[in-house]
Amino acid sequence: MILNLVKYYLSLNYWYSASPDSIKRMQARKFRKIFEFARQNSKFYREFYGDHGVLDLKIENLEDIKKIPVIDKKILRGNSTREIMTCNIDDNINIHSTSGSTGEPFKVAFNKFEDYTAHIRVFWTLRKTGYHINDKIIMVARYNREDHFDIEKDISLLKKFQEKLHLFQREIISCYEPIDEIISGLMNSNARILWSTPATMQVVADRLREKQTRLGFQTVVLTGEPISQSQKMLFTTYLGNYLISFYGAMESPCLGVDLGLTDQFTIFPSSNLFQFENITQTENGEKTGTVIISNLINKTMPIIRYNLNDFAVMDESPDFGIKYLNRIIGRQDDILELKNGMKLTELQTYEMFMDFHECETFKFIQKPDKKLVLQLIAAPGLSKSDVEKLAIQRWKKRFGDHPIEIEFVDHFEADQYIKKFKTMEKQN
Repeated sequence: MILNLVKYYLSLNYWYSASPDSIKRMQARKFRKIFEFARQNSKFYREFYGDHGVLDLKIENLEDIKKIPVIDKKILRGNSTREIMTCNIDDNINIHSTSGSTGEPFKVAFNKFEDYTAHIRVFWTLRKTGYHINDKIIMVARYNREDHFDIEKDISLLKKFQEKLHLFQREIISCYEPIDEIISGLMNSNARILWSTPATMQVVADRLREKQTRLGFQTVVLTGEPISQSQKMLFTTYLGNYLISFYGAMESPCLGVDLGLTDQFTIFPSSNLFQFENITQTENGEKTGTVIISNLINKTMPIIRYNLNDFAVMDESPDFGIKYLNRIIGRQDDILELKNGMKLTELQTYEMFMDFHECETFKFIQKPDKKLVLQLIAAPGLSKSDVEKLAIQRWKKRFGDHPIEIEFVDHFEADQYIKKFKTMEKQN
């Protein structure tokens, strides 16, 4: 697997320097292989394409691909992971769960090579920003300090580099630690790169502003959410000199990267094919289109012509959608307030409830009187009282006796514009 990942890394430079016309031809060939493999080996795709009359469609170019019907989470949730997959689930398969912002989360399967290409895209990007393998990264994340990532466990050579040669070093600070302890850990770190989510860094930067202190990391890497203009100014002032933001989804991690927060994402055309539908003009004159992706790497559980329910600002350049995307309009969750000055962010709630299979999805709401409510959609056939007890157990594990109320609902209303609902919402 290491050799294949090295080959993949080297191929990124080739695709990056290729012309738009060459990329389109290569993407059409890669898409044709995924499409044909999926219809032969996936029960879901075979039946879905048969029902829509495209089972025998011949893919010659990117225009042919538009004849294939679009899928979304709702369609995939109607089928088991095994029906969508092209092989059996075994020890070589990694499973990830989506956030559920458009409804119930569902699981996406990758083999280890397919999964770890996302790490290679991140490494390739960091190298472009001047990262060296002896530079240390500090992460404020949902993990614990002693945790190891799957790629570190599976690629023993990488672990040896980390432990013996002090290369590829990274340190984790749990996002559940008190904010002043997080800041102390960041200030005492000799890391060059800070890595976290915008919401978590909002809490950190707000506290730094109160303390009139600046951290000064060379690079700040942000993942998971759109970044507002006010956040950009705040992070630049209190966190570091150079900000980058990764755009991605569990269905296809690391789709692109905005270097310097310029509202333009460099994308990885060897990994994903981008197409756009429902193009409309906004009130301020911008054109936006719904982002449709096809993962050109994942054969284990193909993601083909998939609606991300994100919107991209469009332009007419031949490089658009091939080499870059413009600003992405997506969900941005609120930060909720707990007692003793503590904050609650989406990163924390995702860690607590991402594997809570007793509920279909969840949402945290803070009422105008500061009361905190956890709304749940219980999984079919389960007692609501049992689900409530399990939810409270998960909450207390992280936040002790901080008061929270449980409400059961039938559905969540998605925002009419972004087609998603906030999993964290502060009501005024």
